[in-house]
Amino acid sequence: MTIYFAGTDAVEFMPQGGGEYLQHIKNEAANANYCDPLYSDFQLNMDASGYMTIEHYLNSLQTGTAWLQARFYADTYDAIASAGVMELLAAGGSVVQLTSTKVRVWDAGAWVELGDSNLGDYDDIQMVLTMEVVLHATAGEVRVYKDGTQLCEFTGVDTMGDNGGSGVDTIRLYKPDNASGSNVYWTEILCGDEDLRDMRVFQKQINANGANTDWTGDYTDIDKLGSVDDLSFIESASAGDVETAGFPNLPSGASGGEVVAVQVSGRARKGASGPSQLQAAVRTGGANYFSASMALDTVFNAFTPVIWPTNPDTASHWTPSEIDALEVGVKSIA
Repeated sequence: MTIYFAGTDAVEFMPQGGGEYLQHIKNEAANANYCDPLYSDFQLNMDASGYMTIEHYLNSLQTGTAWLQARFYADTYDAIASAGVMELLAAGGSVVQLTSTKVRVWDAGAWVELGDSNLGDYDDIQMVLTMEVVLHATAGEVRVYKDGTQLCEFTGVDTMGDNGGSGVDTIRLYKPDNASGSNVYWTEILCGDEDLRDMRVFQKQINANGANTDWTGDYTDIDKLGSVDDLSFIESASAGDVETAGFPNLPSGASGGEVVAVQVSGRARKGASGPSQLQAAVRTGGANYFSASMALDTVFNAFTPVIWPTNPDTASHWTPSEIDALEVGVKSIA
């Protein structure tokens, strides 16, 4: 199985419409009404006064079968056909969209409705939405699930549309126009190439300094909730500096499960001098392991999330006990 993205953090998404909408994307402290606090320290809140969307670009092109899943909550959510909920895209063009009443594909420059989504009205209710899409020009398939139960199915359809068989490289989540005036919350966002319905995303704030503390500042400077403001940070003036931090243990209910992957993400920039790249880091089994180097801009931007599908120390699947002992962080590169 391949995981293409897992997360909740506002820093991993960019609003359509540009930077002026960044103020409307924020991490709020976990509230059991809006998310599952056992798995999330915060929920991604889209609080704009009207319709808005956020996007995340996947690390690589997804072909074959694409799965997208997320936990969704809205204060007020009424069934309106044009209200988008979640979407898969390729090369900036829409592929398949779930709305509050319909499932539709983009073809020849227009939406083509496949049929009813059967989502209905869900005011003040958490729900896990899952979309399964078999990508094919003539034998495509689309299925939508709510809390693991199938709501609709469409087969023998064109799920490539105008994208020329290129696959999927972007996920899009909505604050629907039918939720105007309310808050919309997303958590446990997951994208992969196999069935995601029995999977959870565990995303907690770092809560302790780790074994590596070369950078100036500590974990309290980068464990922030709230809007993406970049007002506090850690910094390094020398190449080769490593900083790692710990985070809470997995919830007890996950102790017997299989860990599919670990993802490290964040925001970074380079200074006028000194290191201009970084590597994501994990510390496991008493040793540090690093990603490939990533070039940085002079302004803060999200760096490409790094996914470790296996433990680099053992070359085997991660275990819950290894996750509990794991540290994550970064390394400065010239």
